[in-house]
Amino acid sequence: LLSPLNPVRYKKRSHLFDTPVTVKVVGSFNRRDILNSKLLDAGLRRLVGRALRVRVRTFRDYAQGDLFLGRSYEINSDDAPRVEVDRLENVEFDSQDRVIITGRAKVRASSESQQVANGFKLRTRIGTTGGGRYIRLEDPELALLVECPKAWERNVKWTCKRLGLPEPQRPAPIVAFIPLGRRRVDSKDKGFDLGTDNCIEEIFVKDGRLRFRLKAVLRPGRFLGSNYVAFSVPVRTFLVTRDRIRNGVKSARAKKRKARESERKARDRFKAETPSE
Repeated sequence: LLSPLNPVRYKKRSHLFDTPVTVKVVGSFNRRDILNSKLLDAGLRRLVGRALRVRVRTFRDYAQGDLFLGRSYEINSDDAPRVEVDRLENVEFDSQDRVIITGRAKVRASSESQQVANGFKLRTRIGTTGGGRYIRLEDPELALLVECPKAWERNVKWTCKRLGLPEPQRPAPIVAFIPLGRRRVDSKDKGFDLGTDNCIEEIFVKDGRLRFRLKAVLRPGRFLGSNYVAFSVPVRTFLVTRDRIRNGVKSARAKKRKARESERKARDRFKAETPSE
């Protein structure tokens, strides 16, 4: 849903506005949408990387005694812990409307240590601070996976085979989620900055979908003979051409007509199957 919130001045003959316009977008994403979208994938990887980086810093502070003597490194220095989330393998939603993110990350505790690649499973909620300008993960929990070692499984199967006993099934792994730590948010700069042009009014998970209400500023322009609308965040600018907007509107209208037709057929089927009094 796009609804202009301020007057728009249109160009002659081009039917496009030439001044920035503020729009309000209400939408939702399911699991498939998140995994297939490069924008959402990159955003989630950044948020997960920030959360895991805090845990790596805390572990290093305990190991080196920096918790009592003070940190021997700066957060933005080359010697600081680094976490790079390579890819997301799966995104799920549980019964308590939380997001469960599975993927792989590369962790380096310091510049002298080796980079270690490992999988992760994170359960969290998504929230905002600073009036919707900053987005972050709330109460993240990291999964601890306990499963039967391969060597034990081979020994048990070999013993059962020698004794003529049926082989037992491999037990299911035990997954326990451990909080990454709840830190008090004292300032509005906690989280990923979306810029002054964007504001998330509401974001939550319901019925297996990530739902949001966003207010953003779109800036029109023209490049190489093509009209576009620019949506900007501090690290990247996304351009949407007029053709993509037109195709998106056509697709949305076609899906809306299809949904209405399906609803009408279901209603007629229900009336036909319901016996009359």
